[in-house]
Amino acid sequence: WGALLGLVHRNITILAMMSLIGRASRASSSCGAKRMLSSVQKTDQVKIWSDGHVWGMELNRPKALNALTLPMVRAVTSTVTRLNEEAPVSAIVISGSGDKAFCAGGDVVSLHSSGRAQPGKASSQMAFFKEEYEMNHLLHVSRKPIVSFVDGITMGGGVGISMHGAFRISTPKTMIAMPETAIGFFPDVGGSHFLASIPDHFGVYMGLTGRRVNGAEAAALGISTHYMASETYPLLVKSLAGLQTDSVGDIKTVLDALSEDVPVAQLEKLQAEKDKVARIFNSNNKYEEIEALLKEDGTAWSAKVLKTLGSMCPLSLKVTLEQVRRGQQIIAAHGKRSSQSTALGMCLQMEYNMARISMEGEDFFEGVRALLVDKDKNPSWQSATDEAVEKFFKPIQNLADPSLEFATIPEAAKSRVRFVERRSDDKRSRR
Repeated sequence: WGALLGLVHRNITILAMMSLIGRASRASSSCGAKRMLSSVQKTDQVKIWSDGHVWGMELNRPKALNALTLPMVRAVTSTVTRLNEEAPVSAIVISGSGDKAFCAGGDVVSLHSSGRAQPGKASSQMAFFKEEYEMNHLLHVSRKPIVSFVDGITMGGGVGISMHGAFRISTPKTMIAMPETAIGFFPDVGGSHFLASIPDHFGVYMGLTGRRVNGAEAAALGISTHYMASETYPLLVKSLAGLQTDSVGDIKTVLDALSEDVPVAQLEKLQAEKDKVARIFNSNNKYEEIEALLKEDGTAWSAKVLKTLGSMCPLSLKVTLEQVRRGQQIIAAHGKRSSQSTALGMCLQMEYNMARISMEGEDFFEGVRALLVDKDKNPSWQSATDEAVEKFFKPIQNLADPSLEFATIPEAAKSRVRFVERRSDDKRSRR
């Protein structure tokens, strides 16, 4: 009876919410859509749509698990920039095409190919990183709330395009991971901010081991803001389409009404790990201390984790640990949002410098070769000396690296105003 009453209450809440948000037009006029998107860089790899006051971008490379390309990055950047200039936009929804993935990451094989064509030179690869990191930051500062429907496989660059916005929705199909240490890289796209923000050092654990997190675990860890069934997506779009505001509070009300309780059964693995992870993967520990604590633990879990770490790039493991540690320091010193330069922006600047060092080195190319090109799974890694680790962070003093140009949202777009006339005493949530 309790479960039945809960379901009835939820349905009543949804109906009431749908009534309150009104019946706005469910489709933008074709001329209006064409006008708004006239300056957007278009590609078939990103479908741009509108419904009432909500706009969306569907990553559209299902056969490649929606892996990011430079045209996709440019389409997302130009679309979000354009929509931030328009008043009648309640939210921007990002989703993935197909039933397998939201976005499986960036095209690292292409980066490998371009790097091997010009050994020791990072210019062509850095052009991609530059625009991708600038897009990540734009999604973070967008004044039109970003709602990411993270349904399916989400790794690497997919984490970057989904995790920095206002709302992140996980589902029973969600699988989130940052597996970069396996290919001689590090968790970029804001990983030093994203992983550092996960409580109890679980982000350190994810970054080092590539631990896969399901949708329920993502909600429990605060990685996602809401948890709902995949089938809820059409109702989510219709609910947002009827909103008369871009207020974060009003959008949260919609998402809260559509959300479901996290299934406890899917949290058993997480609950069994959390205490050990918090102690062993404490970011204050040196990597050698983490290994020693795992050996001391002596359980089947720790043996499996040690085996996983043994398959990763040794230098990437130490670089990632230091990266997340520095991300925590940046967040502590500057907050998740600061007036001039967000903590995420500072993390991305750091990662851009790190990416340049990586592209000028050998481990990334050897890792991609061994796992994705030749597929012999027998990489020959470089030595993980203290000097090699420090090299990745020497440019950290130059946090205002002009190589990255973070967009600023026009002042007119910063004021959250109703699209229709409001009563003067009406209150709403503000960012």
